Amino acid sequence: MDSATIVEKYGAKLEGQQMLYPDPDYVLRKTKFRPIDPEFDKQALVHWWMNVYLPDQYVDEYSAALGGINQEVYRSWSNAIYSYFSCARCSGSYNSNTSQSTVQFQAYKHDLLDPQIAELKMWLPHIKPCLNPESKREGRHISILERKLSKDGAWRLWIYSDNDLVLTITAYHRYSEVEKFTDLVSAVKYIAENVWYQKSYGNYDDYDE
Repeated sequence: MDSATIVEKYGAKLEGQQMLYPDPDYVLRKTKFRPIDPEFDKQALVHWWMNVYLPDQYVDEYSAALGGINQEVYRSWSNAIYSYFSCARCSGSYNSNTSQSTVQFQAYKHDLLDPQIAELKMWLPHIKPCLNPESKREGRHISILERKLSKDGAWRLWIYSDNDLVLTITAYHRYSEVEKFTDLVSAVKYIAENVWYQKSYGNYDDYDE
């Protein structure tokens, strides 16, 4: 998936565009989300958030002069992400080191693991690696949203390679490596059983131990 493909599918054009050769990324920053079909839509959402979206404070002077992302466009992509994804999505924070939104994952203890893993796998290839200042290793990381809402600390899953994953927590400026994994399935299973997100299911609640 790339911006040119989405622009073509949407038939997206800019009114009053002064650019001789409009950049597809810029066009998408001015274009509302548009449903095509579920699989295309999911890929388009991942691409937009990880490769197109730029908060106003991070755009260059040229892009700023052309205008940033207006709220109507932003809301269309923001609302859509909650309609198409239930476990993996953007957290709202922005990593200036990678020029990307931070991916957030919330595991549900009583839900099937396969759909949760499938969602996460859609995002992982798009995450750029960065340096973990604590381990001094470079890898991709996702933020873990759990039932205590970071009351005990901020959880992250660092992915250094397909068979080298580390679940970490930072609390009161203290960094700890909680568990290590040799594959993504084991990591998600551990998170779902130990660092799950609160979700109600009629007669019981995930918050209950």
